[in-house]
Amino acid sequence: MSTFSTCTSTNRPPSPTDGDVLFETDTKNVIIWDGTNWRGYQYDFTTANTLSLEFDGTDRLDTTYQSTSGGNDFTISFWMKSSGSGGTYQDIFRDDNGSSWGRLTLLTTPGASSPFYLRYGTASGNNVNGAVDVGTIYDNAWHHIVIVLDNSGTYTNIKIYKDGNTTTPVYSADATTTNGWVNNGKQSANSQTNYLIGSTSNHAYPYTGKLDQVAFFGSALTTQNITDIYNGADIMNLGLTPEAYYRMGYYFGDTNTNGSAASAGQDILIVKDYSGNGYDASQATTSRKPNYVADPAS
Repeated sequence: MSTFSTCTSTNRPPSPTDGDVLFETDTKNVIIWDGTNWRGYQYDFTTANTLSLEFDGTDRLDTTYQSTSGGNDFTISFWMKSSGSGGTYQDIFRDDNGSSWGRLTLLTTPGASSPFYLRYGTASGNNVNGAVDVGTIYDNAWHHIVIVLDNSGTYTNIKIYKDGNTTTPVYSADATTTNGWVNNGKQSANSQTNYLIGSTSNHAYPYTGKLDQVAFFGSALTTQNITDIYNGADIMNLGLTPEAYYRMGYYFGDTNTNGSAASAGQDILIVKDYSGNGYDASQATTSRKPNYVADPAS
């Protein structure tokens, strides 16, 4: 009977060979060296996250990810935890160049009965379809939010799912020009910039709270996909192909300011893109760096 060689998560071989396989005795993960990074696999396909990112109202994460243009399907999946403190409006993620809006921006209004605003492809940056009531989210508990844009019909169908309830979306609309969605909800020709997480490019509307497992997809996730993610399955282990995926403190690649592996109480240096597309995120301004906390979503 053959067995894997062993190591710990803090004592991996410094010069692995492509295809090396090890068993981590402390995490119980099987890890494989893909030539660039260690890839982790668990017996139950869950995320094994132990950290999330905390934004204190001054922080922002600058990604290097831009969504594709045109009428393509699109999904954003993320976990949020907030008490609702901070400014009147807060950005969770944003795609704009200051004068025109790209794929999708999500703002929140802490404490409001209708706490979400969507902005999409409008040169003026107007909110589309007014405020969106997604129920209670500012209760200092983790909530899973998925926004799906499905371009399979004449118009884009937009749905927002909360906490794994795929039977009744908290928001559903056909994107027509009459209810504020531009170009039938399909991506306009407006310029795009890299996605920002946690505030605007000039640091207006900063978010106060925690975020975890933020993923951008160039496809419309199915309700089964959403259920699986909500129940703790890791996106990559499900065979999904996100365009960008930020696990917010996963020890295989996320780092502290000093370059060591992500750990609780430390500010970020790099938040790795685990999609394999290389859209890593960072923050150059010290006072605006989010920090890792030992409070994972799942």
